[in-house]
Amino acid sequence: MIFALYAAIFNPPILTFNLINVIGPLAWVYLIMNYNRIPKLLNLHYVKTLVGLLLLLESYLCIVALINDNSIFGASTLPYIILWDIPVALAFLVQLKKWKYGTLEALDVLLEVGLLLAFTSILAFFIPPIHQYFSYCLIRYGVEVNELISIYRNYGFAANLSSHASYLQAIFAIISIHLFINKSIKKYIYFVPFFIFSAIINTRTSIVILLIGLVMVVIYNLRIKKLGNSFSIYVLLAVILYFIPFVITENNRGTFEWIETGTSQITAYSKSDKSNYGYFDYLESAERWSLPEDTEGVLLGKGTSIFGSGSGSKKYGRVSDIGFTNDIWRGGLFYSFTIYILVLIMLYRIAHVVREKKVFILISIFLLFCAIVVNTKATFFGHSDDFFFFLILYLLVTTEKTSSIRVRNMHHL
Repeated sequence: MIFALYAAIFNPPILTFNLINVIGPLAWVYLIMNYNRIPKLLNLHYVKTLVGLLLLLESYLCIVALINDNSIFGASTLPYIILWDIPVALAFLVQLKKWKYGTLEALDVLLEVGLLLAFTSILAFFIPPIHQYFSYCLIRYGVEVNELISIYRNYGFAANLSSHASYLQAIFAIISIHLFINKSIKKYIYFVPFFIFSAIINTRTSIVILLIGLVMVVIYNLRIKKLGNSFSIYVLLAVILYFIPFVITENNRGTFEWIETGTSQITAYSKSDKSNYGYFDYLESAERWSLPEDTEGVLLGKGTSIFGSGSGSKKYGRVSDIGFTNDIWRGGLFYSFTIYILVLIMLYRIAHVVREKKVFILISIFLLFCAIVVNTKATFFGHSDDFFFFLILYLLVTTEKTSSIRVRNMHHL
């Protein structure tokens, strides 16, 4: 199961196409084989509602794309979520129910998937031929690997190492810290250095996610007076932060300097020192936040994105990697606010699992901040490593038949 989830979530570039196109159909076969047992194992009410809403959103994006003479295939990655991601997540949950796993055991499996990627990152970092082979696989898959990436980054076996995969590794690091402090299970403390290492050697944005998560963990555990295990993890983090730069410097000075440049840019931005903004200059560039010129386009979108060198960028002469900008190009303010509200409702559901409330409240709030950070670098709401994890977590919570979920006044999702 771990290898199948690894292939589905991280999409290691073994072949020249996304492995979800292999794992997805296999998940459908598994679900069909267990068709009679699924209603007994899972509560599918929220799944049906989510799928229905995603279908409506995708239909809307296709209509907008056709009206603006754009390809419906470039409108979004929602079809991947509907056809493949949700079935894979459900197949995973059905198997967990057969094994009588609970929510924490399910989190354990997901963390083990992350550890598998961390293992490939460590191999690639310390063994250059493996790094070269992984880079070759990425190029064959279709990822543009420039000199900077091939020498200083992309340590590991995943298609989105320089973005979503490493963001998720940082998320796993914070979840492991949180679980260790609140569940007093020692194994989680051993996961942390591997997640942190594999995250920061591949993308500097993961440092921002780690800093946000650490601040939240400190505040949360001071509030609930969970100090014993907190002290242990803070000591471990101090050791990690001391030794990881040393290990990176000894093995690849260029990678260390690349990471150091990123941290100095974060420091400069926090001090409003515009002489060393780096990527923050990109974020503050009005061009990167450029919206459709007509009011109708801003409100309803154009049915395409301006990410990278895609068809939307070529047609409209705009380029931006920022998720908030591309959400508006896809479906306008209507689509953007709809998906943001949907994400908030999903996070609300995750936070209100009564059985493990102390664990999931912080995870939910942390994921909200992560979604904001990710959406300034890429698109969060779509077929990606971090959103796939978020989706699995949501379905894990809402398909639970035995635990009660506080609904209050929300009855639809």
